[in-house]
Amino acid sequence: MLEEGTIRNKINNLIDNVTNNNVEKLILKLVEDDQLLDIVTKYVSQLDSETINKLPTSVAKYAVTTFNKDTAGAYKDNVEFLILVLKHGDASQKKEVVRLMKDKIINEDDLDTVVKVLDHLVTDNKKMLENLVGELEEVKNSEKVEEVTKERISELIKKLSSLQKK
Repeated sequence: MLEEGTIRNKINNLIDNVTNNNVEKLILKLVEDDQLLDIVTKYVSQLDSETINKLPTSVAKYAVTTFNKDTAGAYKDNVEFLILVLKHGDASQKKEVVRLMKDKIINEDDLDTVVKVLDHLVTDNKKMLENLVGELEEVKNSEKVEEVTKERISELIKKLSSLQKK
């Protein structure tokens, strides 16, 4: 019988080589076991965001469990990971992504990223959507915002407004 440390090291090595399609399939098979899922989650979640972004989504999603208010700042400019959180995170994690994007909206900072990330937002939190739409409306009318970005913000507002009505 293999010791837990040996198993951990072997799984970590698999994840480090997950670009191979067969390795990805093996990892997905392994995580069906709760104990192995825990090992994979712990390892993936301690990787830096750049490494996480290189993992296939099917494996990278296990890093989402560590995203919270305390760790969010480290990911504020990591578009791919924030989109991953919006797709696979729980309600509080999605709320935290929205908070990060609202900070960018208020500061009129990197609005292209805001649009790219929030385009993946799916939530039934009507209050959050209402506040977000209001803030996007305000920033859209700013003279500092380029016309192309204004158009993208308008499209996002329409999308988020339609979510409010559901």
